[in-house]
Amino acid sequence: MSSERIPCPRCLHSPRTCYCARLEPVRARTRFVILQHPSERRVAVGTGRLTHLLLPGSNLFCETAFETHPGVEAILADPTHHAVTLYPGAEAWPLERGSPAPEGRALTVFVFDASWSIAKKMLHRSPRLASLPRVSFSPGPGSEYRIRRQPAPHCLSTIEAVHRVLALVEPALDAEVLMRLFRHRVEAQLRFEREAASTAEASR
Repeated sequence: MSSERIPCPRCLHSPRTCYCARLEPVRARTRFVILQHPSERRVAVGTGRLTHLLLPGSNLFCETAFETHPGVEAILADPTHHAVTLYPGAEAWPLERGSPAPEGRALTVFVFDASWSIAKKMLHRSPRLASLPRVSFSPGPGSEYRIRRQPAPHCLSTIEAVHRVLALVEPALDAEVLMRLFRHRVEAQLRFEREAASTAEASR
């Protein structure tokens, strides 16, 4: 395989589209555990991995279910953290009120990196995660994920959802770093698609 095609082991992109040089670590107190469905690994702008690479203290696990996942079990067993699942619902804690973590314990947020329908299945396959307290936030501006259609106006990509969480529970943090790189990746993908379409048209 040509060196130009060998993917970067960190971001999994080719040398041409590798974005590692643009990564600016966001050192949040909140710990994010990104539960990625394997189908997301094939997405052109996979925001789960993008989020993970921007948050040094985060975890990224890729499976279809996490009930017996050793990494998830170890995190749930950590008594210094207050674990919650980011998932909407009537019983979910509104993060506009701030962090639900008791004083002296750090907030750990489990985030499903999948389509809404698949995320629901993943949650049901992982009863321990389904039993955790849930958190959510009020609908705000629509998604900027222009290369992928969202099922509803209030639905966000993984990185946009994590950005919203950080903006609410750690307002002093420069969480806009996540959105800057996300917008850059979306624009780069749109540019690539336009160039590919132009090349295809010219070859006809």
